Order: sequence, then C-alpha cells, then structure tokens
Amino acid sequence: MYVNDISTGVSSTVKLYTDDNKLYREIESIPDDTDVLQSDLFRLTEWCKTWHLKFNPNKCETMRTHKQDTSKESFTLDPNGEVLKSVKSIKALGITISYDLSWSDHIHDVVNKANRVLGVIERSGQSWSMLLQFGALS
Repeated sequence: MYVNDISTGVSSTVKLYTDDNKLYREIESIPDDTDVLQSDLFRLTEWCKTWHLKFNPNKCETMRTHKQDTSKESFTLDPNGEVLKSVKSIKALGITISYDLSWSDHIHDVVNKANRVLGVIERSGQSWSMLLQFGALS
C-alpha cells in the first residue's frame, strides 16, 4: 500500500516509517494550534476511510514535550469522538522519548533489556568464556 499522500492537506508535520506514523506540531497558542491538530486528525481519519482502512484510536497516543510545568494548560484530541490516551513517554524507532526530553526512561529501558538478556545467558548454564570463545557475543 502506498501512503505517500497521507499528509496531503495536513498542516502539522507528519513522519512515516513502515506502519508507524507520527503527527506533531509546536503548540504556541493552545486554542489555535490544538484546533489545527484536531483538523489534521480528522483529515487522517478521512484518508483512512478513503482507503477503506480503520483508524484505531486505541493504538494512538498523545504526548506533550516540555521543560517547564504546563500542567494547568491542557487539551484533548479526539479523531472519532474518542479521546486519545495521553502518555508520559513514547517509543520511536527503539528510543524512549519522555515528556521532559530526559534520557532517564530510555536508559532504564536499555538496562532492563540488558539484564533480561544476561538472565537468559545465566539460566542457559553457559559460561561467559565459552560464549566469547564461540563468538556468540561478538
């Protein structure tokens, strides 16, 4: 399927990677920019209808990135009358991006994954020297 036209008529930035799409926009004015984002979401749902695809809001998330506390300023996005889930971090191409743009969530995820691999190796009964000798870890 070709998705080159998915961003036609969309004002916000759209990034495509295989079956993953990211729609984002800098919010300078909450009423104005969120209206644009909402319109862009409606355009994407219309694109899905045109191509006989189902827009699944359960697989969509929203995240606001910011350095300062903006908890008093809030907004919701709802492409089909269903409010999209708001999250504190997302995973994009294997990198965990947190709302405050810190690396702590990503480092935590990488360390946890390394510990799981280490646990598998230890439970396999193989010694490190044997694995290195056969090039399993190189």
